[in-house]
Amino acid sequence: VHYVIANTAEANLGEHMLWPGKARVFQDDGHDSTIFLGEDLAPFTPVGDEFRLYIGNSRDIVVTQRRTEARRENIRRNNDRQIVLYDEVRTDKILIENFRDREAVLQMIQHLEGQWEMLHCDAEYEKMDYQTIQLPIALEPESETELRISYRVRNIIQQASPGLRRHNLPR
Repeated sequence: VHYVIANTAEANLGEHMLWPGKARVFQDDGHDSTIFLGEDLAPFTPVGDEFRLYIGNSRDIVVTQRRTEARRENIRRNNDRQIVLYDEVRTDKILIENFRDREAVLQMIQHLEGQWEMLHCDAEYEKMDYQTIQLPIALEPESETELRISYRVRNIIQQASPGLRRHNLPR
């Protein structure tokens, strides 16, 4: 669970920089008291910037991810017919369970390694940088959602087995 805090006037902050230190998060329990949710170290944050607080894993929302396919294609071989380079199509099945009795929005972050190309995604996603996508997932109360993501990773270099001696490498 992450909280994103913006040091802006819209967030009732933004008048001064925020110094680094321990931040504790509490929630109203509905009985004139509060519940401690967690704590994290907040970084130095200038006016206009934002930061994330990580306060632990959620037990109300469970995400289970499994790789269902990893298929090689576009295989390139050297003169000895050994695989040196290939592309791989990967398909992941993601099961998201909301055990809460109210709606939730999950901002799921996926890290895709290498030079990738999206082939299919069951949800809208935003590319954050060259290896990270973010998927906002709306969850109904006490529900299950299943997503499939399929992407191609290009130009994977085949690693030599430790026991094999390469002809073109010095000993």
